[in-house]
Amino acid sequence: MSTHPVTVGPEVTVADAARLMDRHQVTCVPVVDEHGKLLAVVGPRDLLRVYLRPDNEIRSEIVSQILVDYFATNPALVHIEVTGGVVRMTGELERKSMLPVVLPLVRAIDGVIDAEGEFTYAIDDTRLPHVPDMTEY
Repeated sequence: MSTHPVTVGPEVTVADAARLMDRHQVTCVPVVDEHGKLLAVVGPRDLLRVYLRPDNEIRSEIVSQILVDYFATNPALVHIEVTGGVVRMTGELERKSMLPVVLPLVRAIDGVIDAEGEFTYAIDDTRLPHVPDMTEY
């Protein structure tokens, strides 16, 4: 036991608690309120629970937070299959600029072990449209 243990407040995420545990090389972190009263203890089991999310929960988060909230795109155009935390996506994204961003966003979701996808796109927004040179007329 340490005389000055590393502690966190109740607002700290599990991911931030894990980073703190790694940085300080401790196996658990007490959760305390603003007066220093012990509320809980975050341990290895709590950290693993993040990665043991049900597949349907992961899929729902991909649809709501990435496709709808972040990209504002129609989720019906993308087929999402999640098996054991591995995400496989196929379908059409609205814009070409979404292609390099979608899989890193999916991989950042708690519980996702890996993600792969095959996408097409409706609009190429990575190139400026050709504008005729009006000085020739």
